[in-house]
Amino acid sequence: MTVTFDGNVLSKPEKYVDWKDDSAKGTNNPTFNYPSATYAYDVTNYVNASNIDTYYVTVANTKAYNGNDPSTTGDDKKSFNIQAIGLLTLYNESGSKVYDYWVDEGCDLTYLKCTDNSATPIVWQDNRKPSDTKCWANFSNVDNSSVSSVTLITVAPSAGTEYNQIYLNSDPLAVFSGLWDGNPRDKDFSWDDTADVKDFLLNGQNYAIFHNGLDDDNSNTDGQMQAANAFLLVNKTA
Repeated sequence: MTVTFDGNVLSKPEKYVDWKDDSAKGTNNPTFNYPSATYAYDVTNYVNASNIDTYYVTVANTKAYNGNDPSTTGDDKKSFNIQAIGLLTLYNESGSKVYDYWVDEGCDLTYLKCTDNSATPIVWQDNRKPSDTKCWANFSNVDNSSVSSVTLITVAPSAGTEYNQIYLNSDPLAVFSGLWDGNPRDKDFSWDDTADVKDFLLNGQNYAIFHNGLDDDNSNTDGQMQAANAFLLVNKTA
């Protein structure tokens, strides 16, 4: 894979990779246990903060495959799907505004499949239930005093609107559902900028919890969901 930002070839990314089934990592098995990944690049040197510009990113498969052309060097085992490209920019702003922010990035791939919803209890593939398919993003050393607003931004490729949820900490009042709009074959970027989660912010340790599925006795799922990014922005402007 080759990635360019405004014509500049990027290298040395922070890379996070996960599989549906860790026991079959790197194997070519019949259960479609494809890897998923998040790549993060530092492009600070290529962004002009003084101007409003448009930046172009290209992602190319260096082992591209053409099934109709036997002379191509790649093969279909080298194909991949690009689910989203985002640019996170932080500015130093003069004036009285004060913000604290946390940036979490990674790749935690979850997968749910009910194999028998007529049984009691419901039977789940590999005994992996919704109560097992949770991913935690960690925000440490949070000061929740003198806070005017708190924004939680999440990126969750393949997350859907009905059967995935996110919590800020464990408070049941902080359950948000229907945040994301996407599935493995959608064109949509599965992300959400929640309006304000100030009421759920704790002093010290905080967690954004991505939850694939609903309850262990509810067989409805979106199947695959990846927790990729969680950004917490705390506005401390008086």
